[in-house]
Amino acid sequence: QGLQDELWGRSGGLIHIGTGRPHKRDRSAEEKAQDVAIIGWQRAPVAHKLNELKQLKSEGIYIIGFGPWALPELAEYVDVCDAWFDSGFGTDDRVVKLADGSRAGRGNMLVDMLYGWAFTAEYIAALTRRGKMPPVWQAYLYDEGLAWGNKYFRKVQFHNDIEVPPQPAGDLAKRYLTHIRALGDKFGREQMANTNKAVDLILAERREGRKTFCASMGHAPWTFVCADEGKAWGTNVDIHSNVPRQVASYMRDSPDGALVLHVGYYGTDAKALEIFSSKQQRVMYISANTERAGETSLLTGFVIRAVPEDAPVYINMGIAFGDASIELEGYPHRILPSSGVMQLVAYQCVNVEVLSRMVPVPAP
Repeated sequence: QGLQDELWGRSGGLIHIGTGRPHKRDRSAEEKAQDVAIIGWQRAPVAHKLNELKQLKSEGIYIIGFGPWALPELAEYVDVCDAWFDSGFGTDDRVVKLADGSRAGRGNMLVDMLYGWAFTAEYIAALTRRGKMPPVWQAYLYDEGLAWGNKYFRKVQFHNDIEVPPQPAGDLAKRYLTHIRALGDKFGREQMANTNKAVDLILAERREGRKTFCASMGHAPWTFVCADEGKAWGTNVDIHSNVPRQVASYMRDSPDGALVLHVGYYGTDAKALEIFSSKQQRVMYISANTERAGETSLLTGFVIRAVPEDAPVYINMGIAFGDASIELEGYPHRILPSSGVMQLVAYQCVNVEVLSRMVPVPAP
């Protein structure tokens, strides 16, 4: 589910994490036996993967699970894992009580993300206390990020060219979580008016018998945007404008003239704007400010654009350009990303506000 996609290939995240991404291509059986599998659940399993986990276990791989420990559908998975980060929501992770007594707004994915990045922070810190520093991605938002990745990907397990002083246990994770709390507080202070503008438009569409079309991009949004209760008001398609099959699906499935909620990263890009314009769609943006408007990304080919000034709604996540958030003494760029968490926070704020206004208010 979403946590696996959230943790790999991220600015400020570990370079050598993810299926098929060891620090070197040819490894001995002894080296492979030191592998660790990380797997998270935000809801009940949608496909039976228990035998795959048991196979990993039989190979001596250490398995770390994330999710609702008390969810009955996960009981057998919990038993296979060597360690478990419990999201704490039990059998129901809906966190907002609505006027009619129903609930909305899912919490498992948010807690899984926070645990995942706090774990990453403390993994890095523990290595620094052993005199080692694992390579960490620099954002491909910067052209130098591509050269950085090429320098280390599948080449070294630990830096031999950079020294980072030992980090106290708990410090990096606490700094990251404090930063995320500050982003959430800032979002609550500054973006509720824009959030409710989006809600007004979504509900107006619904009164006309139409759903809002969501266009998500990034690592994990495809697992939560317009999922669960959000299906009542929206339909999501994952689209990255440099992925032809996704563009084809979007052009085929999204209605002309639709109201669109685009869940993105920094600004937008010229190709995406062309797609939306060709469909005469009204696009609301969950995004953040970009420092590179007008430039072209060497990796993706995106011609970067700011969110259009005439967009009906711009919900600004408030994240720093480059995504990675935390300074680490001795390291040339920040570590630990915040965009995935804030995409989820911003989307769920829209989601629960829409759902809260869809239910009838009981008479006094």
